[in-house]
Amino acid sequence: MSSTDRNERRVHINFKPNKSIDNTSNLFFIGSCFGEEIHKKMIENGHSNSISNPFGTIFHPIPLLENLERIVLNKTCTAEEIYTQINTESASYHHLQLAHKFHNTNKTSLIDHINQVTEAAHKELHLSNHLFITLGTAWHYKHLPTDQIVGNCHKLPQAQFQKSLSNQAEIKQAIQSMLNLIKTHLPKIQLTFTISPVKHLRDGLAQNLASKSTLISAMQECLAENSTVESIGYFPSYEFVTEELNDWSFFRDDKMHPTAETIDLVFEKFTQVYRS
Repeated sequence: MSSTDRNERRVHINFKPNKSIDNTSNLFFIGSCFGEEIHKKMIENGHSNSISNPFGTIFHPIPLLENLERIVLNKTCTAEEIYTQINTESASYHHLQLAHKFHNTNKTSLIDHINQVTEAAHKELHLSNHLFITLGTAWHYKHLPTDQIVGNCHKLPQAQFQKSLSNQAEIKQAIQSMLNLIKTHLPKIQLTFTISPVKHLRDGLAQNLASKSTLISAMQECLAENSTVESIGYFPSYEFVTEELNDWSFFRDDKMHPTAETIDLVFEKFTQVYRS
């Protein structure tokens, strides 16, 4: 089958034009690594006013909500938030809601670093015209010693964690809380959600499908209930890669991450939708 025939047989995703980004727009990306890829493409294409994941890549909506609250409200990190891992001859300190790089052998230094990043991110977000939130998975890890769903396991012993699939109601509540937070504190910002097309095959193929379908169902239900809010949108990156491109050749050899070509195709759609 020729490439022309393949293209004609594809299901085409409907992208609603927004045309709200120009060269002066300030963009803020947070969440899954796929949002990071779009941020990088913006930088490569000369759009320097773009910030991405100050607390590192976060895949699950619940810790992502906590990170967003920290940035929006400029919440000060306290000693009680830091988990201490005692090793044979030393101790290390970790903030489990943030990416693995937020650990240190000095507790005070870690807290100071988190507060510095928070303050800088707070300022950047409050200057931003657009906030893009990318959700990656509905699978979460609960840290048993602290009874919290974490953003990253920080390479701590596996026995400390319990893995579970969040249900649709839990995901929807987290998304709605993000919406409420932004509507209350940043009412002028354009908020756009997307779901990462990265396949979490380490969870298993069926488990990845369960995860993505949970995210999509919760997202669509939440967006439908907020359909009258014009400043909230959805960019169907997952649907474009999975349903329109719909070919394993658009993924790298690991069968999880989109190829450079795929990212270029998604970015082309992104610019068609948003660039004025």
